[in-house]
This record gives sequence, C-alpha cells and structure tokens, in this order.
Amino acid sequence: MRIVCVSDLHLDHEGNEPVMEAMLEVLGRGPPDVLVVAGDLASGQEGVARGLERLRRAAPRVVYVPGNHDLWSPWRSVAQGEVDTWTIYREVLPALAQEAGVEYLPEGPVCVGDVAFVGVTGWYDYSTATRVARFFFDDAAFRRGYQGGFAWADALRTAFLGQDGEPMSDAEVVAVMVSDLKTHLEAVPEHISRVVAVTHVVPFAQTVQSRPFFAMDFFTAFLGSVRLGEVLLADPRVSVSICGHAHTPLRKRIGPILLVRSPLGYPREWRGSPATVARERLGAIELEDLTESQSTRSTRPRSTSR
Repeated sequence: MRIVCVSDLHLDHEGNEPVMEAMLEVLGRGPPDVLVVAGDLASGQEGVARGLERLRRAAPRVVYVPGNHDLWSPWRSVAQGEVDTWTIYREVLPALAQEAGVEYLPEGPVCVGDVAFVGVTGWYDYSTATRVARFFFDDAAFRRGYQGGFAWADALRTAFLGQDGEPMSDAEVVAVMVSDLKTHLEAVPEHISRVVAVTHVVPFAQTVQSRPFFAMDFFTAFLGSVRLGEVLLADPRVSVSICGHAHTPLRKRIGPILLVRSPLGYPREWRGSPATVARERLGAIELEDLTESQSTRSTRPRSTSR
C-alpha cells in the first residue's frame, strides 16, 4: 500500500497556493492508495472545507485529522464565551469532511485492506518542552500561553468546554484525546495486522529540537504530548505514526515505529520553486518496505498494559 501524507498547508496564506497547485499536479500523476491529511489546512472552517474538497480528488481514499488552526474561532466569539471547540471538533468538521467525501479519523478507525488508520488531533501538555524552554519558562507561563512578548494564539482562538461549561486546561484536553485514541485502537478489528496512527500534534518528545533563539523554545511546550506516543508504543500493531504541527519535515524511527512528518508551513518557511517544494513536502510511505522487525511486531498479540 502506498500512502502519501501532508500537513500544515495553511491555505489562508496566499503564498502557499502555488505549492498546493503543484502538489495536486504531483498527486494527479500518481495517486496514492491513501492520502493522509494531518491537519492545519486553514485557520477556520471555510478554508478547511475548500481545502478538503480540493484534496479529495487527489486519491481514492483521503483521511483527515484537524489541526489546531482548523479548530480556530474568531477571538471575540471565544472571549465572549460563545464557542465550544469540542462542537467544532465533533460536529462541524466531521460534517464538512463528509460533504467533501473525506474520512474523518476522530470518529473512529478507517480500514483499507489489512491496514487500519486511527487518529485524533491530540493537544499539548508541555511535555515536549525542550530543556532550554524549561530553564527559562515555567508551567505558569505555558498555561497563560504568553511570556515576555511571546504568545501562543490557541489561548485566544479555542475554548474546549468541560461538562461544567468552563474551559478545560490543556492537560485536560490531552486526557480526552488520549482516551479517544485508546478507544479507537481498541475498536480496530482483530484481523487487522498493521495500524497507521495519525495525530496533528507531535507524540514523541525526541522529535523536538531547540530553536535558534532561546525565546523561541517557549513554543516547543505547545507541540504535543508524550502521552500520545506512550499509547502508540503500547499497541504492537502500530507501525507508522504520522503527525504535523511542527513545521520541519522529519522521518525518524521511535523504537519500532516509523514517524513521518511532512508539513508545508508558512510561506516564509520554505524555499525553492513550488514544484520542487511540492515534491519535497509530500511524504510517501510504502508499507511493504517497512523493516522485518516492524512487520514482526505488528503481528504479535496486542499488549494489555494500558
């Protein structure tokens, strides 16, 4: 099975449009069996809908998890208490995906042959913060989402509400995402031998590097949660982890799991012709080319220690 993944297209930035067109041309010349979209199509639902409609024509099967930007609402609506981001995540975006003919992974596993795709957006609990970030900043700064002139916009554009109607903490959102991911893995049929896990955020801290300027390390706290990675490593059928959110491409083995990150990012973050960037930022995975150790691991009985 040939899989192609991409994330962080940020189509509300006009400078990314030529690369998007080039990506569609590349995919049109050789469509993968499954196209994985790992979030951040655009900042808001209208852009997400347009992006999904365009990508749906690029492969026979398209699966999608939203990114944090896909979940954004106008900051005034958030400030006035008019937004529950869970509603966007569980109702609005699934409807947009269905209308576009795209399969929405947070609703449950998608099986293609003997491969299951499972996914959640995930969230962050500061466990991916680098040592530099931990030296200069504390959890109180991370919870506020700003420090010394640096701010993380999710605090203004999202509001996940708990059962009491009050905004949940980042760690509480992570707990729900982790629970959903476990539920999805448990729902994978027993005959499935391989699982491809998709998150928007980063599930493994060892894939996060310090930034060139120490103050930028503040943002590494918001890249993901190691709790997601622990869930993936506990299931022996998970052979591939696809994510986005961090705007640097990466292929790295985390134990027996191959992690693939293929973001586009903002226009200032890529260089070269649109055609070259398109080829570089479409991550191709041939499941049959995985190592024997991964294939052996994926067929062992599932671990029960969760």
